[in-house]
Amino acid sequence: MAKYGVEETKQLPYRNVQLSPTLRGEIHSVTADLFPGDILVLGVRARLRLPAAVSLRQTFTSVQSLRSAKTIPPVDTLFREMAMLARGVKDGGRDSCRYESFFALSLGLPLEPLELERQTENLNPDLVAALIGSPSAELLRPELVERVLSQSEDLNSKAVGEKLLINRQGIAYVRPRGLYSGPHANRYARTRDLAKLALYARAFLRDDSGFSQSDGAFAEFIASRLQQWIEYPMLVFENSVSHTHTWERLIESFLLADRLQAWSALRTAEGSDEMHAYARQQPDWWLK
Repeated sequence: MAKYGVEETKQLPYRNVQLSPTLRGEIHSVTADLFPGDILVLGVRARLRLPAAVSLRQTFTSVQSLRSAKTIPPVDTLFREMAMLARGVKDGGRDSCRYESFFALSLGLPLEPLELERQTENLNPDLVAALIGSPSAELLRPELVERVLSQSEDLNSKAVGEKLLINRQGIAYVRPRGLYSGPHANRYARTRDLAKLALYARAFLRDDSGFSQSDGAFAEFIASRLQQWIEYPMLVFENSVSHTHTWERLIESFLLADRLQAWSALRTAEGSDEMHAYARQQPDWWLK
């Protein structure tokens, strides 16, 4: 991390990290969760204070570059180094470590809860732009903004002082800055944890590594558990309507129901020894 001006330290946080050309912050945690099927979910959590802006629109615009780990050099480096460690690659393999990026952004705005609600109509285009990655909120069509908001409508039926939007690219959450005791306890952290499970479910059901062929019985067991989560969210989260709505939105965003159906159909269609042999080959076997 030294080449990014990060002071050498034996423990987190990494302080004063250049996250973008205009923003510095602290990296507070680096995590790696290895799930069945050799699926590694890496996470980097950073916190920053945004400089005072003339308008809230400028505040939203300033965080656009933080939507993807691939556009934040020190975070990108952390992900690639961790992937190398997981694969047992010591040298020279960083550039070959590919990954998909998913962001979770929580903004504490300098507004009181009721004031935030009153300004919702003005903030909506900016929040949608942050979610979908549009640099110009003012150029978004009103019908697009309304469609994105309606997809997360159930998530925002309980509280007037906060707003949560979710799609397959990430999470955008706004709340009043400072102490805020809304009706959702630890909402951002819990949403982020559910998103991690959704990311795993998507990767597992893609079966890019051929896990369903190399360890069929275990794969069937994992799939049965995922099926319960995907098809019966009301039973999984019977004590929390908010968690149910959040998980249902993630199921919809990641097309998990369709992926589960496709995974099951492909498993049923497989059968020949030759097909299993090809499925266990490296992804680029056909290039050799």
